[in-house]
Amino acid sequence: MILRKTNIGFFLFLSTLSVANHANAKPSFGTEVNISSISLSEPVTIKTNFDDWETDEELKPGNRLYSKQVARAGFTINRVHLGYTKQLYYYLNFSHDTALLHYRERNNIKHDKTTFDIYLNANNAEAEGFYLGYTVEWKGLSVNATLNYLDLEELYYGEAFGFFDPAETASNRTEITIDYAYPEDRIFERPVDPPEGTGITLDLNIQYSWREHSFAALIGEAYSDLYWNTAPGSRIEGNLNSLLSDDEAAIRYSHFRAQIHQRLPVHTQLHYRYRLNPQFSAGLNHEKLDNKRWTAWAGNWHITPKWTGSVLWNPDDSIWGLQIKHPHFAFGLASDSSDYRKSHYLKLQLEVHAKLF
Repeated sequence: MILRKTNIGFFLFLSTLSVANHANAKPSFGTEVNISSISLSEPVTIKTNFDDWETDEELKPGNRLYSKQVARAGFTINRVHLGYTKQLYYYLNFSHDTALLHYRERNNIKHDKTTFDIYLNANNAEAEGFYLGYTVEWKGLSVNATLNYLDLEELYYGEAFGFFDPAETASNRTEITIDYAYPEDRIFERPVDPPEGTGITLDLNIQYSWREHSFAALIGEAYSDLYWNTAPGSRIEGNLNSLLSDDEAAIRYSHFRAQIHQRLPVHTQLHYRYRLNPQFSAGLNHEKLDNKRWTAWAGNWHITPKWTGSVLWNPDDSIWGLQIKHPHFAFGLASDSSDYRKSHYLKLQLEVHAKLF
């Protein structure tokens, strides 16, 4: 594994030097660090989700739980970017009954209904690897494309659906189907070899300025293909209560190792600003991640020619955000609560660029 990563990195480094030497006899070298994080937990707060839903707070409407974390550190040579990346993708979509069942089970709350309509879809992956990017500029247009080559480490991928009756009775109506791949078998607790795979993702950053107008489109995972050449998994059908209580099994199950092409949701961010005067700009931000959309009003204060402060407000989700930006530094934070313990949405962006010579 280490040897493979070293070979990939060496190849990308030679490719970068080749591009830089063709572009400029005296290349400009720099370093960069980029960290981006976005988390959404609709039924419970983000902190409660980390606590496995053990809480005194009430369950809120919602059927999504997302977390996307990307960290990059590397070098720049003219318009070429090269370095190491660590990426985590966590997407859960589920029915209200699924959230209600889990919430009540974790907090020992008596069920007031006999049958739960269950649906859960998981699309989770963790990976690390190398990235190679290149920027093209023409008049007011700038286009950056970044290709990430990833060694895949962990996944939960698949779905569960059916009807679940928590009562232990002869007329139990539980009918559940679970079909998913995983790094460890938590239902049957059997030992399995971990999944293995490689993948690529492509990110685009497009920016355009014309007179008083400026537009930016950041498209994460514009293309993705995570190929697991082997991944353990299980398919379970039938009465799950009979399995858990060791009664005569009314279930059918099979275990497998599968080859999987996993696709990730496209993460789109659109920003528009209109320059009202030399000091202030105003506009809109629109963001889409999997099945969720956010739209926010935004305003920029151009403090100096290099420093810009920004504020955004999303009235639908009660999200406020602040950002400070410089050609060599950017920091942004957005949340729906000033108390992190009560936050259902949290977004962080940090960028640091330094020119070496």
